[in-house]
Amino acid sequence: MGLLENMRQKAGQHQSETERSTYAITVREYFITDDIQWFEDRSRWEKLQSIGYERKTITIKETGESHVEERYYLCSIKPIAELFAIAVRRRWNIENSLHWTLDVVFREDSLGFKEKKAVHNLGLIRRFVMFIIKLMKAYYGRSMRRVRKTIGRKPETELPLILAVLRVLYTNDLLDSIDELAK
Repeated sequence: MGLLENMRQKAGQHQSETERSTYAITVREYFITDDIQWFEDRSRWEKLQSIGYERKTITIKETGESHVEERYYLCSIKPIAELFAIAVRRRWNIENSLHWTLDVVFREDSLGFKEKKAVHNLGLIRRFVMFIIKLMKAYYGRSMRRVRKTIGRKPETELPLILAVLRVLYTNDLLDSIDELAK
């Protein structure tokens, strides 16, 4: 019997979910084990407790065509499939949310930079600007894309407003910190 079959037989080390949409059926299987003695590099991972595996099978309803995506994870959690599934889904939610925002607000996918340092530096700048735009979104009550366009059209008039918002946040954080110290 293979490793995956062994995990499927053990209570709590396997979980399966099926998601149906208009166009496809997605089956996600999560396997996790604390049987890691075979893993040669385990000493390099201080908090390593388990190894997880995710297999996602997507079947297109119209054609019946399927494809499989597989991912492996080194984990610092106990071998509980339900907990592992939550961790995997949250990780991808964060990743997809950030990527979607960067693509919609900054059209990041259409940029064609090849220089690694330039890509890294521009990514840092975009994330910093995204932080500023998120702050200003609350002030303007508009979408992040509209806030970016507003700031981009007249940066000389918007910059003092941005600095004022940052100053208020800094002052409030500073006052909160002083209040905490006084307690």
